[in-house]
Amino acid sequence: PVTISQCVATAGLGNAVISVTKNARVNITDNSFYSLLPLPSGKYVLYAEDSEIIFKNNVISRKNLQVCLKAARNSIIADNRFDAVSDVPNVVIGSHGEQVSRSIQVRGNIFRQQKLEDAVKVDLFSQKNILIRDNQLWSE
Repeated sequence: PVTISQCVATAGLGNAVISVTKNARVNITDNSFYSLLPLPSGKYVLYAEDSEIIFKNNVISRKNLQVCLKAARNSIIADNRFDAVSDVPNVVIGSHGEQVSRSIQVRGNIFRQQKLEDAVKVDLFSQKNILIRDNQLWSE
């Protein structure tokens, strides 16, 4: 298990600020993340495959920076402020090979999108116990 807490981090020339895989258990709370570079640099604030994630009470700002869960399980994305301006969803929940994402909550977040439906994308295969509720849109 790994905890990342009370940090300020920015995306450099890489693809992800935080990348986890292979049964990792990661708790990412109370951080500030930002990116100043255009895509493809800094595409993900978090890219997770085959892991359990708690991503809570973080601020994601400036450009891009998605949370991407592939074949994740028992995960919570909650109480974050997604201030990043982006044409793509802020949270992507998907599959990885034959493994699907399952038992995930996305709740209490604030998204800077035109519509809430644009903020979170769940692939067709990852539909088991995926709860998306009580999220809000950004207010100027």
